[in-house]
Amino acid sequence: MGARVKVTAVVLNWRRPDDTIACVRSVQDTAPGVDVIVVDNASRDGSVERLRSELDGVTLIENEENLGYAGGNNVGVRAAPDADAVLILNNDVTLRPRCVEQLVRAAEADPQPAIRAPLSLSAENPGTIDFFRARVDLRNVALMAEGRGEARSTVFATDPVRTDYATGSALLIDRALLDDGPFDERFFLVWEDVDLCVRARGAIVVPAAEVLHRGGVSFGDERNASPLYQYCFVRNSFLVVRKHVGWPFRTGTLRRIQTRYRGWVEQAAPDVAGAIALGIEHGLAGRYGPPPAKLLPASAAG
Repeated sequence: MGARVKVTAVVLNWRRPDDTIACVRSVQDTAPGVDVIVVDNASRDGSVERLRSELDGVTLIENEENLGYAGGNNVGVRAAPDADAVLILNNDVTLRPRCVEQLVRAAEADPQPAIRAPLSLSAENPGTIDFFRARVDLRNVALMAEGRGEARSTVFATDPVRTDYATGSALLIDRALLDDGPFDERFFLVWEDVDLCVRARGAIVVPAAEVLHRGGVSFGDERNASPLYQYCFVRNSFLVVRKHVGWPFRTGTLRRIQTRYRGWVEQAAPDVAGAIALGIEHGLAGRYGPPPAKLLPASAAG
């Protein structure tokens, strides 16, 4: 990437202006040379007015419709054509001091285009790991996370380490990997970061760079109890298989996950069970993109 790396941060907002303001200010406080683009995903709740009045020195983009995580972030990426790398940040993330500096330093030391991620710590308990790294098992459509819930002190690595997958809550993505999106907008929400990492042949975690993450706020409740999350998780896993699992393994994988999810239907609460069943139906049919309006919060469907 060269000795002088121009980084632009992209922060997506959907009806959580307090989180977005805190995230942006953490970027400005810890990495004042980084440009910030805030993309509002058609909140229509006064978020834009709050962001405009309380944030200085940022580019604010207002989407006319909710494009989801994938589409919303792609809008921000396309608005940063001069950046050598784009820092994708969930608005429930705040940066610790020198986070961007450490990510950039790792990029300068290894010129190969890559996705680089910080070590994610729990915002509620900063001594605990939220996400370190994970292995991706495509044939079983599974992620095996390493270190989650353990003490920060268990991560002995100081140099960058390889991982199959890095969570999309905080990713520094080199320009060479951005020209196609970077996210496949058919996912809308969930699995798009896995897809990106698989396409990039993995990612690099930089343990010296740290963020604090308040997980799960995007769905307004616990993920397992969120019909929207469960629908997207189930439906989009079929897309992951079709994109990345080749013959002769694809048929068996599709059969396995369909059986798995039908078991979930039998155990879930009625509204979640219905969302999972619909996710199976749409996944098998190849119906992707925005989820059905009935799964969005009532105030967002119109």
